[in-house]
Parts: sequence; structure tokens; C-alpha cells
Amino acid sequence: KASVPLFPTLDLERKVRSLKIEYAVLAVPDEKAQFMADRLVSYGVKGIVNYTNVVLTVPKDVRVEHVNTVVVLTGMVAG
Repeated sequence: KASVPLFPTLDLERKVRSLKIEYAVLAVPDEKAQFMADRLVSYGVKGIVNYTNVVLTVPKDVRVEHVNTVVVLTGMVAG
């Protein structure tokens, strides 16, 4: 059982709003990244951890943390 709840995108708006989710992890194909980020922001998300290769365009009040998985995985192997 996952300790972090995962929701299908069909329920995304309802879940984000009802649970007052402020932070999201974005791990989608690059071609869907900006579209999904826009959706998350429109639902009230204020922070996104971005696991895609896309530099997202978001409003100034939304924080984005870009994660390069190659660097992370390389550091885990080397460390």
C-alpha cells in the first residue's frame, strides 16, 4: 500500500481542490508537461516538483523545482 496517495487524472481537479493540495509531483511525458502544469496551477497548486525535461512556464507565485533524474541516479550510484 502506498503511503502517498495517487489519483487518476480524471479526478485531479476534484481531489486537488477538496484536499487543498498545494504541491504536486509532475512525472509525465515531456509533450504533456506544460499542459499538466497549467492544469495543476489552475486548480490552486503552488509548488511543482518537475521530473520532466521541460522548463515550465508558471505564474510568479508558483514554485517549480526541476529534478534531473540522470543527475539524481548518478549521485545515488556514486554515493
